Amino acid sequence: MLKVKGEQGEFLSLTDLQLNYDANMDRRLAAYAALAREKYRLEVHVAVVYLRPPPEGKSVAKAFHSEFMGQTAHQDFHTVCLWELDAEAALALNNPALIPFVPLMKGGNTAHMLRRCVAKAQEEPNAQEVEMALALFASIVMKDELIKQIVGWSMNILKESPLYQELTALAREEGREEGREEERLAHLQTLQRLISYRYGVTSDYFGDQLHELDSNVIKRLTNVAFDLETLQEFERAVAEHAQPSSIDVEFEKTLNEIATNNH
Repeated sequence: MLKVKGEQGEFLSLTDLQLNYDANMDRRLAAYAALAREKYRLEVHVAVVYLRPPPEGKSVAKAFHSEFMGQTAHQDFHTVCLWELDAEAALALNNPALIPFVPLMKGGNTAHMLRRCVAKAQEEPNAQEVEMALALFASIVMKDELIKQIVGWSMNILKESPLYQELTALAREEGREEGREEERLAHLQTLQRLISYRYGVTSDYFGDQLHELDSNVIKRLTNVAFDLETLQEFERAVAEHAQPSSIDVEFEKTLNEIATNNH
């Protein structure tokens, strides 16, 4: 996040680098923007740079939008999808900050283009840093051996660098999050089909009520649906499983007792 002074006066420029697809990214960025406005009392321009394309059937978020009980929350994003940008055009700008990202752009993941990026990087006073960043981002879409031949960096040395470890840790965490969400959605789809078969209702009978449940609760309800004979019994089971945990209930009870005693 940067503080910027332009024609609009002073404002904040908030930029997020998104390595892998994240279904909750739009909500997170909207929260960042709101917190920044509150803390610094400045307007915020939000941008997100997507490094890799989303999985098939998914699309990148360009805004956050929510409507609830007549209230609307909306936050636009300026989106940059690197795979849609032309590598040749980016390299022609002679901007050293763009060099590491060229392999992720359209036409940028070739040996010829990587050699040109190395040549451009070596013209810079901080050539070593630019080359290291170039090798790191190229490793996302190109083979390590080819990068070693052209860039001259040993990938073993690169993988020990803090930047590489930070990027790979982020990628692993995003991958785990994506995998957990896909697993949860698969369990949800199974439950919805079972409900439709068992109780003769449409698969979306419960609306968003089931979508808000975690994977473990969904699996428990799936087992319950095999045992309960009527829709009414299953509705009660859903209501019970959607209740806060006993710990949450006990905590709230304690708070209420404290408030009553203080009063």
